[in-house]
Amino acid sequence: MTVGLDEFAIAQADPLATVEASTLASLEADHHDVLVLLSRLIEPRLLAGAIKLRALRLDRYGFVLRLEHARTHRDVRLPFPSPADNADQAERHIQTLLARAGA
Repeated sequence: MTVGLDEFAIAQADPLATVEASTLASLEADHHDVLVLLSRLIEPRLLAGAIKLRALRLDRYGFVLRLEHARTHRDVRLPFPSPADNADQAERHIQTLLARAGA
């Protein structure tokens, strides 16, 4: 898909762009248990053989987790129930995902 200059000029930044890096860094450094819990939402066949789980991306639509295997990787999106308009709404959506994962 190609985005024209006019479309690019009027595009708005993702509302989570300002918190994405710190949230992902926190998950990696201090909350790997949260990543493990979120991995329960991934199809087991996709997890088979994974040697590492990483938080790759966070945007208004959800998380993207990377499943690293010995010779390859796979990225899996965990979608929010609806797009997040701000960080507070994203936090509520994350809690919803965690509740689903823990059920």
